[in-house]
Amino acid sequence: MHPTPDDRLWRPSLPARAGAWAFVVSGLVTAALALASAAAGDRRAAAGSLFLAGSGLLLAAVAWRWGLHPSLTATASGIDIRNPLRSVLVPWSDVEGVVPGYSGIIVLRFSSRPLGQHVTVPSVGLGGGHVKAWAVQKSNWAHWFGRRVRADEVAHELAQRARRTQRGLSPPAPPGGGGERPAGTPR
Repeated sequence: MHPTPDDRLWRPSLPARAGAWAFVVSGLVTAALALASAAAGDRRAAAGSLFLAGSGLLLAAVAWRWGLHPSLTATASGIDIRNPLRSVLVPWSDVEGVVPGYSGIIVLRFSSRPLGQHVTVPSVGLGGGHVKAWAVQKSNWAHWFGRRVRADEVAHELAQRARRTQRGLSPPAPPGGGGERPAGTPR
């Protein structure tokens, strides 16, 4: 799928991305220094250096996957959610609501059927299921003090777009405003 001008992309906040980049760079530097130490040292001490290099690479990979990979995109076909372990496209016709949460934007769905190959966790007390988008999160502080933050704006924009799209997908109202009977029909 190619991006269009109407697509809107959200990623983790700038401080979160900066922190993730710091961990990625730290992991790569640690791995490089450990490999250089293993290459320059004797073979008996190389095992510890190789373990440290592997740990540095693991740290860099985890920091990239959890801190830089997540995104949330509003596309023409729906909400594309890219989390660390899975990617999901929720069609606009299946979006019941969008709410901000401390663990991410929560997209409420009309149905609880799995989306493609991915399984969603059924929600408790709701008619359908939900999917969390980790990319945009609302802090507990903002929730406790009632502050409107970026997550609220994103949730509002996605909910508005879902409503507009669903109105466009619904069948047109019958002539006469829908509340009147067509001419010639008995009461």
